[in-house]
Amino acid sequence: MRSGHAQLLHRPAALLGLVALACAVILLCSSPAKPVQTPPPCVQFWSEARYSDYRYDHIVHLSNSCPTAAVCSVSSDVTPAPVSVQIAAGESVDITIAHHTPATQFSPRVECGLLS
Repeated sequence: MRSGHAQLLHRPAALLGLVALACAVILLCSSPAKPVQTPPPCVQFWSEARYSDYRYDHIVHLSNSCPTAAVCSVSSDVTPAPVSVQIAAGESVDITIAHHTPATQFSPRVECGLLS
């Protein structure tokens, strides 16, 4: 009786499929990361974990002092799904990215671009 690995090596189609899968994984893992677009200096943000009903709301405050509107993507280490928000010139917004979470602190991730 042959072992599972020996049987696999004697099947050309299966071996070819494994090689193709390995190449695909290597290509996907080695592709360059998307560059992070840090907010311009005229867009400031700060975070707050606000206590409410024995849990915490994670809030990111954004302020745009730029001469044009900005579009920002906001996420965190606790809430990785990004929320998109547009901020008019001279405006401020508060984004709640997590509601009633047990996490007492979080690290916000904010990426912004200015609209022309």
